[in-house]
Amino acid sequence: MTITNNFGLPAPMYRALAHDGYTPGTKKADISVTTLIGPPKINQLKKRYSDQIVEDASDRVWALLGQSVHKVLELAGGEEELTEKRLYLEINDWTLTGQTDLYETGNQTISDFKVTSVFSFLLGGKSEWEAQINLNAMLWRSYGYEVKKGQIVAILRDWQASKAEFDKEYPQCAVHIVDIPLWDNEECIAYATERIKLHQAAAAMPDDTIPCCDPKERWAKPDTYAIKKDGNKRAAKVCESKEEAESLLPTYGPKHSIEKRSGGDMRCERYCSVAPFCHYYKSTYSKPNE
Repeated sequence: MTITNNFGLPAPMYRALAHDGYTPGTKKADISVTTLIGPPKINQLKKRYSDQIVEDASDRVWALLGQSVHKVLELAGGEEELTEKRLYLEINDWTLTGQTDLYETGNQTISDFKVTSVFSFLLGGKSEWEAQINLNAMLWRSYGYEVKKGQIVAILRDWQASKAEFDKEYPQCAVHIVDIPLWDNEECIAYATERIKLHQAAAAMPDDTIPCCDPKERWAKPDTYAIKKDGNKRAAKVCESKEEAESLLPTYGPKHSIEKRSGGDMRCERYCSVAPFCHYYKSTYSKPNE
């Protein structure tokens, strides 16, 4: 992977952002918990085109903040706290590895620290948090540790005190604890086995036959239908379905029409480093002659 510095960041900052914070541990693993939860297509394309992927250092700022939180936590660990411990488990001929930010031996709680946005937090957090906590719980159990509780410590990077003061629905502090429901161990193993089989199958497929990311994995936004007055840029009403828009259109009088607004795939369009190598992206978003 090539890390560019298109915005002329100072050299020490560029080096820090370009550094891969992943710590592989002492044992070779086939896949990590984070990768296992993610789309097999992205994982395979990253492996196959690693020498052609280009990212800019500025796009890694929030990841660096997350790494910094983990490092400080590791240095501050107490006697009954195990921090940043990497664990391994053999499943379906692959070695799975995971690293929990914090395991507290006293209350048998695992915690993972996430730097995220207020928007994501208000939407209920990210769906992969539950799977990640439970797979790490499975790893701890395989080493003889009991896990009675799992939680995400969400650090809200764009939290504003002024908004908290005037809006009681807004998070009232910059750090929140999100309790994660724990699965039983059989459910964890079944989920991990199913995901490993998907990644194993993808590893044996040509690029274009690996199943595409599903809409949830693409962070797809649904199409909407805007009722607009002719000549106006702003919509009088935005509807979630064409049927709703058509039923409401007569109530807006003459000189109004319906405009379809494509939702798009936010991950593909803005955040996927392997989009240039993905047949779904190229067939959906590439312009003719590209």
